[in-house]
Amino acid sequence: MSGADTLTERTYSSPELQEFSRQVEKFISGGLTKDQFKAARLGFGIYALRQPGYFLIRTKLAGGAISAKGLLAAAEAAEKFGEGPVRLTTRQDFQLYFVKLENLVDALDLLNRAGITTIGAAGNTLRNMVVSATAPIDVTEAARRVSQYFSKSPLSKGLPRKVKITFTGNASDAASAMTDDIGLIALGPKEGYPEFGFRVYVGGGLGAVPRLGFTLEEFVPAGRIHEVILAIVTLFNRNGQRVNRNRARIKFYIENVGVEMFKDLYRRERENFTGIEPIDLPIAYVNEVNGEAVYARGATGDVTPQQLRSLAAALEAGRLSVNITRDGTLAVHGFGPDERESAKARLKEIGLEIYVPERSYRVLACNGATTCSEGIANSKGVARRLEQVAKKYELLGYHDFTIAASGCPNACSRHHTADIGLSGSAKKVNGKLAPHYQLYVGGVSLGQTTVFGRPLAKIPARRVPEAVDMTLSLAGINRLQGERLSDTFARIGLDKLESALSGFSKLPSFDENPDSYYDWDTQKEFSLDEVGPGECAGSALELIDGLFDEARRYHTAANGALKQGNGAEAAAAAHDAVLRAAKALLVTYGIDPATEEETFREFNTKLVTRGFVPERYKVALVPAGQKAGSAAELVAMSGEFLEDCLAAYTTIHADSNEEQTVKKAKPEAKRLDLTGVKCPYNYIKVKLFLEMAETGTRVEVILDDGAPIKNVPQSLRNDGHTILSSDPFEGGRHLLMVEKG
Repeated sequence: MSGADTLTERTYSSPELQEFSRQVEKFISGGLTKDQFKAARLGFGIYALRQPGYFLIRTKLAGGAISAKGLLAAAEAAEKFGEGPVRLTTRQDFQLYFVKLENLVDALDLLNRAGITTIGAAGNTLRNMVVSATAPIDVTEAARRVSQYFSKSPLSKGLPRKVKITFTGNASDAASAMTDDIGLIALGPKEGYPEFGFRVYVGGGLGAVPRLGFTLEEFVPAGRIHEVILAIVTLFNRNGQRVNRNRARIKFYIENVGVEMFKDLYRRERENFTGIEPIDLPIAYVNEVNGEAVYARGATGDVTPQQLRSLAAALEAGRLSVNITRDGTLAVHGFGPDERESAKARLKEIGLEIYVPERSYRVLACNGATTCSEGIANSKGVARRLEQVAKKYELLGYHDFTIAASGCPNACSRHHTADIGLSGSAKKVNGKLAPHYQLYVGGVSLGQTTVFGRPLAKIPARRVPEAVDMTLSLAGINRLQGERLSDTFARIGLDKLESALSGFSKLPSFDENPDSYYDWDTQKEFSLDEVGPGECAGSALELIDGLFDEARRYHTAANGALKQGNGAEAAAAAHDAVLRAAKALLVTYGIDPATEEETFREFNTKLVTRGFVPERYKVALVPAGQKAGSAAELVAMSGEFLEDCLAAYTTIHADSNEEQTVKKAKPEAKRLDLTGVKCPYNYIKVKLFLEMAETGTRVEVILDDGAPIKNVPQSLRNDGHTILSSDPFEGGRHLLMVEKG
């Protein structure tokens, strides 16, 4: 890339993309580290694939709505800049795979010109707002307008962790509102309410620790629902866990403070709101909007660029509209009753399968180990085999059942609430590591009757199809006419099924049948070498950026309060701005102060005394009640302090946490005992030690089991260091031997 063809000399469709083009070019030329670029690209919905040099682009489509222009843009972007099909996801967006670094900005620009954004599709943001597909009340436009409202808010990014919001127009909760951070179930006159509005759930979530949300509000008028979301997110942003990412979702914050305390804090937050105008949300019953939809799907959630072009042509030719559903399928709206059969025929002609949600199976799967760095097993490969199993039982009269396969515990396919769910894992059998799936049975996704499936057995990947076949067969033998699959499982008892599945955990020896130890669609020996997010560095940067974002918001609030003549409120907000900025810089030293006093003490010791920020701040870094000066002086000081901290962070980050005048000396070889140190601070402490060491220096590192041993070694590899050994250590810990690269 050179001359007039450089990214920065091209004209892009938004200032954000123009700036991102500079960051990409700077990264290519070596001016940005891998970690710095990661923080930048996540803001644009870009993930690194496990295949080096390639990236995934995730879009953000509120309610899954996509225009004919958007379909054409997706097709063109996939053909020009990606490889393979376009992926429709369970978050009602689409993803492009295998985009090269030098093509990222052009791909984003193509999508942006068609009205498709990717901003907020990754990182600690308000994620894509999703809606139910089969529902009596249409909430798609409502979700789009609420999403648009929050896209302009500073609270849309820099949160402690991502926030997922579901709108559903079905009291039986087709969109799983109880298993997202915030769930909104539409209610209206037909349900006995004077106007359209929402019942509000909060605190749900899936993943390794699934939780069901609880009812926060029985009914909120539609025009005020943004106030509810704003209050919840403001509370979470102010008080949520920012250090331990494994405990940083809203559900864990609520567990920490308790449901009743959270309700009380929420009510106080809403009472403090003034001047927030209602928003107009068009909500109507489905038959008053666009009639019943026709549903179509591609193979395991994939559609080809040509299929997208053909669908776009159909939309342009008539009054049709299309949404991506929460099952990763397509809902096409706008057909008159006499057009439905011909519409189905046209969709079949372009290679899509027609299905009726209430009378068909669904096999959901993420990409798993095919592309995802966190994927343990090839969930997409096993899903292809499960499609054939599901088709067989649909022909035998089974209706409306779901099989969901996730490549790891992160639950991207929502396996916890499927009739049969699968979560990828690894297990040693006969001394050899083999891909396995934890099999869950009996999940239900129906409003307040939502139930998480029960884990019954851990099945080798190659034996999953026959285990699922047996499970469906046993249910079929005992099934009553018209009975839901989950009800059949509940009635016959899961203990009986668990006993029947126990035999599938056995494998022959590796020498006898090596194929049984391989994952689907590969003949390569299974290992976990490529698994592990290595997110320590990226999460550290996100943590720092999030704290600086908070500091900016508090400083802005302080100025606002000062203008309104509220000196006490201005001084308090200025103090909070100073506290957040100080904490942000301390993260670069791997320090996680527990109290305000400790924050300021460590800041003075580590940063003021070493000249990173002016000495004059030392007297201001004291608890709120000890600060001297007027409110105006404190607000002005907080702004200056924030700017100086940002400048110091740039210097520290660019020069590996040491002043440029300090010569790096080779430290003595030592053992770092990081027992009890959370991610990403444990990683930062090792990183700082190695940055002060000469190439080839070795250090022993003691880490706890779980997230530390999973994340830290991979992050150090990403930095170019070598893990010479990793061995079990006393007390359930691990001992790493690391050599500086």
